[in-house]
Amino acid sequence: MGKAWMFSVALAGALGCQAAEPAATKAPRAPVSLRWVTVGKELGARRVFDKTLAQAKKDRRPVFVDFRADWCVACNELDKHVFTQGPVKAALSKFVLVRVDATEETADIMALMKRYSVLSLPTLMVIDAGGQVQKDPRIESYVEADELLAALAKL
Repeated sequence: MGKAWMFSVALAGALGCQAAEPAATKAPRAPVSLRWVTVGKELGARRVFDKTLAQAKKDRRPVFVDFRADWCVACNELDKHVFTQGPVKAALSKFVLVRVDATEETADIMALMKRYSVLSLPTLMVIDAGGQVQKDPRIESYVEADELLAALAKL
């Protein structure tokens, strides 16, 4: 232990106080990593999407869906600045995460976009544990992390 700490213990003792022990360093927590089920240009994307929803419903877990595309600037900004933040990762860790990649407009992707009335990218939505699409939150543009967290807190 350093001389400064020993001096503070001696001074505190002389004054009738107790000196605090130096704080123990805590091991940092492992960062939360998000695991997305991504459906896109591969054959059977709609089937994979539906199978993922069915499993989530069976497991009684809500689903967070991110309709996005590689060419979508706002989508890439969400990936870079929002989905990387610790509080957002913690909030999303409660969901089955599904990313619908509309970079290539295949028949399956267009059918999913039509099913959920997706007219613009990004579109973020929640399907509850019972399989029902939630009207709120539904986000159809870039949002900051605090806005996304506030929207998810409504659930």
